[in-house]
Amino acid sequence: MQIISDFKELFSERIPKYWQIIGSGGKTSSLINAVKLLNSSGCNNILYTTTVHMAAPLCCAEKLAAAESADSDEWRSRFVDYPGSFVPYESFEELRRFWQESEAPRVMMTGRLAVKNGVPKLTGLTGAEVYALCALPGLDYLLIEADGSRQLPVKVHAGHEPVLFSRAEMGAAVIGMQGLGRRVCEGEVHRPELMRKLLNCDSEHVIDENDFVTIASSYLDKLPTPMHAVIFSQAEDTDEERLQRLAAGLWELRGAAKPICFLVQAHKVLFKL
Repeated sequence: MQIISDFKELFSERIPKYWQIIGSGGKTSSLINAVKLLNSSGCNNILYTTTVHMAAPLCCAEKLAAAESADSDEWRSRFVDYPGSFVPYESFEELRRFWQESEAPRVMMTGRLAVKNGVPKLTGLTGAEVYALCALPGLDYLLIEADGSRQLPVKVHAGHEPVLFSRAEMGAAVIGMQGLGRRVCEGEVHRPELMRKLLNCDSEHVIDENDFVTIASSYLDKLPTPMHAVIFSQAEDTDEERLQRLAAGLWELRGAAKPICFLVQAHKVLFKL
């Protein structure tokens, strides 16, 4: 496997401007990796957000803990240390003001902060709000996390999922290697009743490599973007031979609709198969 240190290695003509990330088992870490790699590849003025829910940014931990009368040290484990600055989304006009007042090059995250059932979250922007972000002056790259999986490694999408961004050029489908060997039941996969229909199995069925390829292919079916990639995440303990076998199976299954590449995410590092 080859470590990806520059996105110019993947995109020979130009790096896509608008991205969306869907799937399960590592979407947020994949989004963070993409932002960092864009930045290290010399790409400036990056904005990222979500149309669903994400973990709240670490910089807001103490503020939210005070508002909820919670222990800030205990809460810190529930937050994520995102790259760049964070600007709470109140309106497009307010965000544009922050954007224009910030010095280029910019790396900025936005979204609505909320506490749901005692859990701090970043809640999603609407499709119209995301679309409006494209008009920010000097914006070079916009990345969207557009799917949820309740922190489970594999899922099957309901009819309303994912919450896609219509202008996206690049779509990444993330699937967690920890899904292999799981039973198709509640607590082990997301939306098990839909997965049982997809795989034509019962709740005691254990997900094998063929099932895994079928699930990954169902993610790609949800991506209308001109370019798409597959990211095998949670791959720290997976040997390269198995990863190559899964990639080959998915490549064969997709036929003409092949993904442009297979990436592997392990220990927060991206590799290309």
